[in-house]
Amino acid sequence: MRLSSILFSVVMTIMFFKTLSIDKKVNKIDDIVVIKDTVYLPIKYDVVEFSPEEFYASINESGIKFPKVVMAQAILESGNFKSELFKQNSNPFGMMRPRQRPTTSIDKEQYAKYEHWKHSILDYWIWQHSYAKTIKNEEEYLNLLQSIYAEDKNYTKKLKRIMRRLN
Repeated sequence: MRLSSILFSVVMTIMFFKTLSIDKKVNKIDDIVVIKDTVYLPIKYDVVEFSPEEFYASINESGIKFPKVVMAQAILESGNFKSELFKQNSNPFGMMRPRQRPTTSIDKEQYAKYEHWKHSILDYWIWQHSYAKTIKNEEEYLNLLQSIYAEDKNYTKKLKRIMRRLN
């Protein structure tokens, strides 16, 4: 990976968490460390209980494109936030441990593991900026997800059904 890509990710990480600190949920950003494409975030959180509402607010605050689609993905991938992967790894998106981009995952296992569910949102943001930066609208984004993210051929249909319920 190029140094410029890593530096871009670090800068965006700082901006992301500075934005989150505005709402007083992130207390402190110390030093961000990047070692072999892993972004280490020594962030101190107040106890923030997970709720779907808090999760969706954090998605919106992060600057992630198409937040409604992303929320639907989290609901689908995590079984409405009840899956073991979400409970044990703070991984609502079913994200695999990336090999070719920076990540906030703290584990080298097949599936990403995060210290906090907000780190999964940042990792998704990094994923989106690595693979979807040229996508302009929701339909293009759904097509991208179907082609490179999902294994289920009915993935986008399921997402759209969930998105209708989110209205």
